[in-house]
Amino acid sequence: MALTAPRSIAREARATLARCRARTTATGTAVERPIVVVGCGRSGTTLAGRFLASHPSLAYLHERRDLWGFVRPTDVWSVFAPMRGGRLHLDAGDATEAERAEIRHAFAVELERAGKPRMVEKLPVNAFRLRLVEAVFPEARVVEIVRHPADVARSIAERIEAGEWLGYGDYKWSALELEAERLGRREYFARARTPFERALIEWRLSHEAAAADKARVATPLLTVRYEDLVADPARVWDELVAFADLEADDAARNRAMALIDAEPRGRHPWPGADAESLVADVAAALGYESFAANR
Repeated sequence: MALTAPRSIAREARATLARCRARTTATGTAVERPIVVVGCGRSGTTLAGRFLASHPSLAYLHERRDLWGFVRPTDVWSVFAPMRGGRLHLDAGDATEAERAEIRHAFAVELERAGKPRMVEKLPVNAFRLRLVEAVFPEARVVEIVRHPADVARSIAERIEAGEWLGYGDYKWSALELEAERLGRREYFARARTPFERALIEWRLSHEAAAADKARVATPLLTVRYEDLVADPARVWDELVAFADLEADDAARNRAMALIDAEPRGRHPWPGADAESLVADVAAALGYESFAANR
């Protein structure tokens, strides 16, 4: 079902209520060393968030756009996005200190409700906003999930075709166009015609934006390939536990392995060389050099 105005307004009303609730809640501990999962949507960020949340010290917060919404331009989905100046790339200067404090407090309230000392928060679009993440959570540790572009694009394309991906009035596509111009990738954007090609553009821009910001933040960042996560979850678990400075926990490790056992596998074919050329250079830089197996 497409995102209609009534559905968008109802969703925004719930988000506004959550922000009001956070503002009027006096309690809320500090958010210490949060783990922030980012990456292009449909790359396996949800699996990664749930995988990490197998650890008993972590609360899992799933795509809390409502809490990030204290910074108005974070909205690229709702009917109100145009009036809020919504855009994908945001940095430290796009949020006042008061707004940053409100976001921290809102997450602290959720963390206290969960009764856990730390959190893992998953919001793919924050791949465009690493500098904003650092400004809000200076102690954050970022886990970036990458996945083969053909697999990601096929999944996104299905949602584009269903009217469930690009927000109200396809506003997010306009935001992607602005991002293409910012990154000097207008020629790629202009070539995207089909939902699959549009999805590839989002994959490309997401990873290029993250790569550009990585050089400008001090936040520790670990890149995890989805393919490695499902092929060798024990090794990836150990890497994540060490990176996040978590205590070893055999029961948590076993719970995490069970999540991977239930994860579907498989690859989707490329529809043609023209589509592949939209992302080939970025894919190669991320280690996806051989596309032959996906044809």
